[in-house]
Amino acid sequence: MKNTFEKRFSQNLKIIQNKNPELFKKILDRGTRINLITANNGLATFKYKGLFIESRINPGRISIDEINSTIKNDKKGGNLIFLGSGLAYHINHLFGELYGKYNGEAIVIEKELDILTAAFFIIEPYILGNLTVVSDENYDETIDKIKNLNFSKIRIIKHPISTKLHREYYSNIESYIRGRIREETASSITTKNQKKLWERNILKNIIDIKDEKYFNTADMAGRFKGPVILVASGPSVERVKRSLEKLRGSIPIISLLPSLKFLMHNNILPDAAFTTDPGFWNKERFLKAENIPLFTTFSVNPIITKNWIGKVFYFNHNLDLEDDFYEITGNNLKIPMQGTSSIVMLLFARILGFSPIYLTGFDFCGVGLKDHHSGAGFDSYLLLESKRTHGWYSKMVKRLTDEGINKVSGTDNIYTTYKLMLYKNWMEKWIVKDDLFNISEIWPIMGVKKVDPETIKIGKETNKAKFNLKFRSNFKEFLLQEDLIPVAKSIHVKPYIDLLIGRARMKLDEIKKESRIKLNSGRIKPEAKGLLDP
Repeated sequence: MKNTFEKRFSQNLKIIQNKNPELFKKILDRGTRINLITANNGLATFKYKGLFIESRINPGRISIDEINSTIKNDKKGGNLIFLGSGLAYHINHLFGELYGKYNGEAIVIEKELDILTAAFFIIEPYILGNLTVVSDENYDETIDKIKNLNFSKIRIIKHPISTKLHREYYSNIESYIRGRIREETASSITTKNQKKLWERNILKNIIDIKDEKYFNTADMAGRFKGPVILVASGPSVERVKRSLEKLRGSIPIISLLPSLKFLMHNNILPDAAFTTDPGFWNKERFLKAENIPLFTTFSVNPIITKNWIGKVFYFNHNLDLEDDFYEITGNNLKIPMQGTSSIVMLLFARILGFSPIYLTGFDFCGVGLKDHHSGAGFDSYLLLESKRTHGWYSKMVKRLTDEGINKVSGTDNIYTTYKLMLYKNWMEKWIVKDDLFNISEIWPIMGVKKVDPETIKIGKETNKAKFNLKFRSNFKEFLLQEDLIPVAKSIHVKPYIDLLIGRARMKLDEIKKESRIKLNSGRIKPEAKGLLDP
């Protein structure tokens, strides 16, 4: 049996040397001597820090039972993450007896190098060759090695004894993974639910692209320097309206579309508006009276882009149809969907080159029944414009209820939703850097320093004109200049754009036809018939 162990270990060591030279070096530095113990049933076990990693009587039985309980004979695809390797009896069982050849990705995370080294005497080489092994004492380094996984299809399998040695370490990793699973699930549900709406919007916006008010954004990357203020749509915007009015004209201000009416009501005309919302709620936020540049995506509701008076600057979410029509949409910045427009706006500002970035309205919560879109007084302006039969406020309260209202811990009247908590968690884990500063907040963002907007320095009065020219005016003048090249004119072969638009019309007709069939068969609700509107 000893020769079998040694041969298996030697084969596994060669696999690790090829796949993970860093781990291979760690094992050599540690030494390869491992004291395996023969258990009552003749199999090997291992004692570490006074604890048998596998049973002294029947090694592997506990971990194999754990596998059987977790998998329940479900052989669907996806990725597996093993928290704690143990001696890998359960891994051999899973891939050798339950799954056979497995097409998904499998990762083993074991904090203790001694346990992992012992496992290499047990695990079958053909199985190890299909695994990714991570052994890091540092939590952040471990997370860095798994963060790019597709978390929409992941199952966690915990080794019951290995994970006991470092409960906090494995618990934190599990919490991270489950958080990412929730985020990916929410994203995939959104994608599934919104796909036809996105396609319809993209195609309609492409059909209208010959209008010379539409512009690309690729040339804007890194063009601007200095500070910028980003106005999201949380209730804390109310707290800085006077400060924003003072800063207007000295620092560029970019506002989410839901905040635009509120800002203008308070004599604050932002340098640009921003939206990525594909849905019909934008009808309630639409502002037609001002020549303000708009940053948006091809997937946004075409009601906005078609009726916008000012220039419209497009960027891509890298959606399938945007790739299909790359000849038109390609000369643009690409920013993946982030669930909420506020985070996309932040990433957009970074790509443009702005730093520091001052935030307001990034609250991910509401005060009382005011949600993150109506929180800064927006409800009063929208209600004034709503008709009694429209029921706008009733719809808003229903939407909040459907999303599941949760009270923020330690507060009296601050509420959030499950979806907003996901967005906040995503921002804190992946978006926050030291270039961000919050000038007003209701529910603080972890890692973002709070600053008083009154202390923002814009230079001495004598240098104000120079400051404006370098920062604010450079940005605004660029957006408003007359010699920008519209999207349609950037296509060198004009007949080609007509061909692409013809393809878009045909695709749109297909979507409309499919939607009508579903509507007539009762498979979609009547209120969704807005997808069919011209």
